[in-house]
Amino acid sequence: MQDLASFLGVCLVIIVVPGPDFALVVRNTGRGGRPAAIATAAGVMTGLTILACLAVAGLTAVLRTSRTAYTVLAVAGGIYLLYLGLTSLLGWWQMRRGTVPAAKLQTPPRRGAFFTQGLICNLSNPKVAIFYVALIPQFQLGRLGPLENNMALAAIFVALSGAWYVALCSAAGLWGAFVQRPRVRQFIALASSLVLCALGAAAVVGPFQQ
Repeated sequence: MQDLASFLGVCLVIIVVPGPDFALVVRNTGRGGRPAAIATAAGVMTGLTILACLAVAGLTAVLRTSRTAYTVLAVAGGIYLLYLGLTSLLGWWQMRRGTVPAAKLQTPPRRGAFFTQGLICNLSNPKVAIFYVALIPQFQLGRLGPLENNMALAAIFVALSGAWYVALCSAAGLWGAFVQRPRVRQFIALASSLVLCALGAAAVVGPFQQ
């Protein structure tokens, strides 16, 4: 029980502290409201589940032992975040100057696009995979074997993450109309673009500073 309580505490800190996934959900909420938030969160959760399965299978351990694999994935993920951030920054600039076509403002991208963004954002973050590989083995639930223990802990982390994103999407439903106001959309586009660019730049530079 002590290990479980400690593990839950660590998970809550990791999940709640804002990162690329959270920034992307906020950005897309400003673009498409609650449906966009749900689709993005679904993509993120799919990525978390895939990485959990790979971690239990031992495949993500490669990222822990191979610096080259880690660097390639980190740089690729960083470039993708920079792309999303710069795209959002361009959207903010167009909204500010009033050059965004009315049809584009009224018709956000399809939900499939938001889902794909959430999925790629999560899968291209090597720190998520490293979390499964490096942290989970440090905790033991009762007399479970290594495989069952890792599966149970990974499932707990995915479930807690799911609960967090359900809460976020529910909140997006409450203030969805508010974030669709032009000035609010501009602020979210600017703030999220700066955060995504900063996170992307850190992901690209980080492996070369270690």
